[in-house]
Amino acid sequence: MAERSTALAISLDTGNDLGLYRHEVSRFPLLSRDEEQSLARRWRDHGDVQAAHKLVTSNLRFVIKIASEYRHYGFRLLDLVQEGNVGLMRAVHKFDPYKGFRLITYAVWWIRAHIHDFILRSWSLVRVGTTRVQRRLFNRLQSAQKRLKGLLRSGEADGADSANALRTLAESEDDHDQALAAEFEVDVGDVQEFRRRVQVPDLYLEESAHEDGVATLKDALVDQAIGQDQALEERQVRRQLSKRLSAAVEALPDREREVVTARLLSAPPRTLAEIGKELGVSKERVRQIERRAKERLREALADCELSF
Repeated sequence: MAERSTALAISLDTGNDLGLYRHEVSRFPLLSRDEEQSLARRWRDHGDVQAAHKLVTSNLRFVIKIASEYRHYGFRLLDLVQEGNVGLMRAVHKFDPYKGFRLITYAVWWIRAHIHDFILRSWSLVRVGTTRVQRRLFNRLQSAQKRLKGLLRSGEADGADSANALRTLAESEDDHDQALAAEFEVDVGDVQEFRRRVQVPDLYLEESAHEDGVATLKDALVDQAIGQDQALEERQVRRQLSKRLSAAVEALPDREREVVTARLLSAPPRTLAEIGKELGVSKERVRQIERRAKERLREALADCELSF
């Protein structure tokens, strides 16, 4: 059974309303254990695609429930549901009915795994990363975040000072980061960086920067382009430097001028061995001539802040 080719009666097109999708999914009846076992055996033993289709559609409502747990990431729920449905189909494909447990118990892992992968792929234009360690970090960070948020809420409910609650939250996060770093054999900084990248979404330049909806974040960017007056000034400076450099090179003794031209002003520069062979001297002698020529150029162009 192809994971993405199973014909679902429900369209997950972006224009569909979530309420309509929930209503359509609810039309598929839940299966009893015996019905599920029979369908799963028909699919596993005989490749009955219709049986696999019923197994998928009868569990679509559970995918919505699981996907809803990830809404705080800012993704459309239907996008998360779609990825979860792929995980469900993958679970049906691999499900072994002879082990005695229900399909959804086995499918939960696959549904979450596909949703996690989608979030990691889509969270940032700069790829967050999907290595095995990063996936495990992602899962552990989620459970830790829920626990720490619960700690903060309970502190506020008990009338505890909010500053103390936040301090406790920060200390708990630090301890957990150290524990994760030790478990996965990475630096604490790697864990903290991964936490920041997952928790802070990308900003879109076309997003409104104010309530008026007119100005965008792009409008607040500093224009890095060079103005015409500055560009003209830079061109004039380059011309003057070029003239000064040409005059300084022309003032060098013949052999030094020849070496400097071959080593600094040729593209690509010639090697010491090539120049030495042409001049009938050793590479070391060519290096000495080049060093002396550079010293003369530095003296002649000391006020130009050029480096050789």
